[in-house]
Amino acid sequence: MILALFDIDGTLIDAGGSGRLALCRAFEAVFGVGEMRERGADVPFDGATDRWIFGEFASRAGIAADEFAAMSRTFEAVYLDLLEGILRNEIRPRVLPGVEDLLDRLVEIPVLVGLVTGNIRQGAMVKLRSVDLDGRFEEGAFGDDSSDRGELGKLARERFETLHGSGIDPGSTLLIGDSRQDVRAALANGYRSLAVGTGWTSLEDLEAEGPERVLPDLSGTRAILDWLEGKG
Repeated sequence: MILALFDIDGTLIDAGGSGRLALCRAFEAVFGVGEMRERGADVPFDGATDRWIFGEFASRAGIAADEFAAMSRTFEAVYLDLLEGILRNEIRPRVLPGVEDLLDRLVEIPVLVGLVTGNIRQGAMVKLRSVDLDGRFEEGAFGDDSSDRGELGKLARERFETLHGSGIDPGSTLLIGDSRQDVRAALANGYRSLAVGTGWTSLEDLEAEGPERVLPDLSGTRAILDWLEGKG
């Protein structure tokens, strides 16, 4: 049984900075704090989890951790509503090269297909729905499960094991992502790692992390499938 786990932003889709925009607007709506683009300009999104990002933005906005925690559910609801509106009315997200064909072919093999993403679960669904990729993934692990990417990788496989009632060999699990953290999460769990250069990290920097394979994008479906099945 083969399991393929995908990151979302920079791997499956380009959401055009919609998450950062929604986050900034949510802080103004919920806490009345403006200029969040400037305050959070140095907060990295690449490979990070939403909950960690929210906390970093709150710190830069001068909001105490306990105050933010008390309002976290309200904040996330506002964030999700804003994110959906931005993706519907302001920013046109796009599916990255090769993604749809690869997903089609993986299911035919068959390969189990899931997610490992820093997005909170509902945020992940909003983004995938905006490009009609919702319904393509059985399960996964999300930014509201843990702030540790390695733990998310482990949790995703365990959820698939529970869902299908059988164990999945870590060596038969592939993690596909565009960041250093994705590669590290794969290696920490004994997974195969495919790194793609469609995000914000150079191919050279990805290669330095030691993934099994690095590609500019996911457009070479046949070559990826041959590699996954040990044919090339």
